[in-house]
Amino acid sequence: MSEEEAKIIDQEERLEKAILAGLDAIFADDVDKFIEINSNVQIQDIHFAISYKVPEFLSYGPPMICVAAYFHAEKIVDYLINVGVNLDFKDSRGMNVIHYAAAGGSLSICKMLDNECNMFKREDSEGNVPMHIAAMYNSVDIVKYSYAHGIILDAVNNNGVTPLMLAAKCGSIDILKLLNDNGINMHDSDSSGNNALHYAAMGNSTESLIYLAEECGVLITRTNHNSETPLIIACARGCLSAVKCLVEKLGDKVKVRNKRKVPIVSACQSGNLSLVKYLISKGASLNDFTSQGETPKDATSDYCHYELLKWIKANK
Repeated sequence: MSEEEAKIIDQEERLEKAILAGLDAIFADDVDKFIEINSNVQIQDIHFAISYKVPEFLSYGPPMICVAAYFHAEKIVDYLINVGVNLDFKDSRGMNVIHYAAAGGSLSICKMLDNECNMFKREDSEGNVPMHIAAMYNSVDIVKYSYAHGIILDAVNNNGVTPLMLAAKCGSIDILKLLNDNGINMHDSDSSGNNALHYAAMGNSTESLIYLAEECGVLITRTNHNSETPLIIACARGCLSAVKCLVEKLGDKVKVRNKRKVPIVSACQSGNLSLVKYLISKGASLNDFTSQGETPKDATSDYCHYELLKWIKANK
């Protein structure tokens, strides 16, 4: 190793150590400790990246002020605002500090940032405003606050996704009720034809499925642009709880043949043996097939679920 390479590695290790120490300060909201670390190795303007495993939301290189906002470190966020950190610093998805405050559910930091120009209208690279993120992470108070400050409840991102769909996916009944009570169209679909029930199925959220179907009248048989019902989506993702809810509580059918999408064929794509057995117990068959002739065995083989394939061969 050359002297220059050793120097670079030493700098990287020193920086990572400073970031970890800064993270400890953020967890405790210890602004004095953070200032001390920042005076030795300036971390206020760097993007958070370490070799350790971190929560998925923090894995896109957020600036340190975003990390502080996510973990409710109000004193440190206030300090960084006062020293002039650029609040438009973004992670690799185009999210800035207000998106992270919304994801973390910190209403107080959102209020702190509300003094800045149009922060609640800031969009990430997919067109999500903070209300989308708040709905995604069940931050009902921030959804209410955003609405009270001029953000429409059915804000649409680049893919036609609204807070309604994200709340359904995460199972936030409080947000769904808020949207319903304020006259939002609970039947809206995104640009792929997925409505809130499809999103509830994606998230395996039985509470959302029941509320949307029984209280809002959203049809469980509605298909998206890929001919998928909520049941098909739940099957393809291996979401057993959602499948049971759709079949046992909401009355969807599992014995379907010669359609573009068939529950047991979709379930085999997920490789979930318990789900496949459940569908068979409710009347589906390993002999069911799609209109293209695809069988459960075909789907299992195509998705390389070898243990399930072995079971199908032994039980057909």
